[in-house]
Parts: sequence; structure tokens; C-alpha cells
Amino acid sequence: MTNERGGISPANAPQSESRDSESLISNLRRELREQAQEAHGYLSRLLTHYASQCEPLADLLGVCSQIDNLLVGFGEQAQELERLREYVQHKWDCSYGQHLPGRGDPSETCTCGLAALTSVIPDDTPEEPRPR
Repeated sequence: MTNERGGISPANAPQSESRDSESLISNLRRELREQAQEAHGYLSRLLTHYASQCEPLADLLGVCSQIDNLLVGFGEQAQELERLREYVQHKWDCSYGQHLPGRGDPSETCTCGLAALTSVIPDDTPEEPRPR
């Protein structure tokens, strides 16, 4: 019943132990399938809640990939919103002379160096001409 190392080998294992192992493996497979189906259902609902235009893929890894893509998109949107917030703060500060060397002299131009923020101005907002 034992192999050369002293353990029980599958070929000479008692029939009852072999059946018990097969039953255990079968039960574990069934439980894993059920959990994977539950996870797929949960993640599919999560995906469609935040991205109603998305159709969840049929397999669990596919839905996980879709959620990963969604989270990356949220991160990009958050960065864009932060740039827009900085631009609005810049415009606010400049309108009250916070960045001007003379602190409010309307003849002076802004020297704060945030000109790169103009890339986030919405298309419907006219851009002010910038002196060079």
C-alpha cells in the first residue's frame, strides 16, 4: 500500500480513500464553479451600474478586464478634472490679482507660469489672447 518513500501511491491506495478524494475534489470544483458564477454576477452588476453602455463579457476574467479598463478611465477623468480645477483656480487668482507682480494692477499680465493649463479649457469657452 505504500510506495518506496513510505507514502500511499494512487495505484495502491485503498478504494475508500480514492473515492473520498474524488468526492472531495468534485465538491471543491462545484463550489469553485458556484463562487465564480456569483462573482461574475456581482461584477457584471457593478460594471453596468457604472458603465450602463457596457455589455458584460461571458466569463469572469473578461468582466474583471472590463472593470479594470473602467477604473483606468476613471483615473484619467480624475486627472482631467484636477487640471481643470487648477485652471479655474488660476483664473480666479489672476482675476483678483493674486499672481500679478503689482497685486491687482490691471495693466500687468499674469506671470504665474500656468499657461500649460489652457489645454483643459472646454471647447465652448473662448480662450483669452495671451501676450507674448
